[in-house]
Amino acid sequence: MPLSRAQIKYLQSLKLKKYRLRYNKFVVEGDKMVREAIRDIPQNIKAIYALPDWNAGATLPADLQTILQEVSGSELERISQQKVPNQAVAELKLEFKAPDPEKVKTGLSLYLERVQDPGNLGTILRIADWFGIAAIFLSPDTVEPFNPKVIQSSMGSVWRVPVETATYDAIQTKFPQIHWVGSSLSGSPLKNWQKKAGSMLVIGNEGKGMSPELSARCEELIFISGDPNSKAESLNAAVSTAILVSAFSNF
Repeated sequence: MPLSRAQIKYLQSLKLKKYRLRYNKFVVEGDKMVREAIRDIPQNIKAIYALPDWNAGATLPADLQTILQEVSGSELERISQQKVPNQAVAELKLEFKAPDPEKVKTGLSLYLERVQDPGNLGTILRIADWFGIAAIFLSPDTVEPFNPKVIQSSMGSVWRVPVETATYDAIQTKFPQIHWVGSSLSGSPLKNWQKKAGSMLVIGNEGKGMSPELSARCEELIFISGDPNSKAESLNAAVSTAILVSAFSNF
């Protein structure tokens, strides 16, 4: 049965944040991403749209078979948010994995302040997933985690890593013993980092770094030293995160 105009219009609308929030839904695309959603969060899948020759279709659990709809190549192109559509699109309930308070109190969490690049956020989510980070907290002005570019670059980590949008004050009220550590060009060398359980590592804006207000509230500021002859002004936010998280994990 062909997709109706209303279905197509609705799925296209999920490209925009206001409609994702209105309908509490988002879209994932491509064979790999849809398969990961089926594996990780099948209960959140509301519909699957796929080409007739999509290999995973025949192996779906019975409850997902009922929400699988075959579409033509032209229909898939119309509902896809990618330049080159890839076999399948799934509509999912927009839902965060909630942070575990005990893990936040004993592990390492990240606070992303004003991070604007969707690719950076998606990559940071993958880094957090790889290293088993307790949670990622986002400042209210950080890019939305269900932005299509974040979804694609996170490769499924967006629904596996606990994520919460919160202010510094809200986190401090909930976790008064947390140790705030900032990544800053004015900090001490990484090798001097006094790593402690229950730490919150702050990653600031790509161009401006941390705000002065948040920097002043950190117990410690750390800096990733580079080659003294390097002409690079700074590291990419996601690259910095990977280096810092790896250093903490190997502590």
